[in-house]
Amino acid sequence: MSNDIKSPSPNIRRAIKWFGSLVIIILVANFCYQIWARYVHPENSSAKTAHCSIQDATCQVHMKDGQSVSLTVNPKPITAGQTIKAVIKIQGLKPNKAYIVTFPIGQAPPQPKPTPLRLTSTGDYTADLQMPANPQHDKKWAMMILIQTDKTNYAIPYRFEM
Repeated sequence: MSNDIKSPSPNIRRAIKWFGSLVIIILVANFCYQIWARYVHPENSSAKTAHCSIQDATCQVHMKDGQSVSLTVNPKPITAGQTIKAVIKIQGLKPNKAYIVTFPIGQAPPQPKPTPLRLTSTGDYTADLQMPANPQHDKKWAMMILIQTDKTNYAIPYRFEM
């Protein structure tokens, strides 16, 4: 018995190395995409902008997985220099922390400072907000509810005109 096993030619070896390298690159790219999609840019973390006016009534935003966040402000309408009370109802989420921030739209405002929301005995969240006395910015404003949970963070904007 003779040993008739021949080694592959150099061209075949080169093709096998290129194919193996390509498979490894595809696997690494897929792994990176999976990490990015899950942790850096989760699809379920975004909510739609409310299509109602907090100046008129309670506004509620529904998210993909059935959660909702509603915002009520009193007194109405919101005017410059006024202290308002915001009442937020959060359904389907268990916030670790929650904040509200108010800022003008379309201008470069000073860095807005988020106001922590207080949990009430009814399960709602509240905050007292002082609107600027002399807003030098446009009349278009936004109130954004910021919610931190164990899994992700949410930012729910409510736009209004003052």
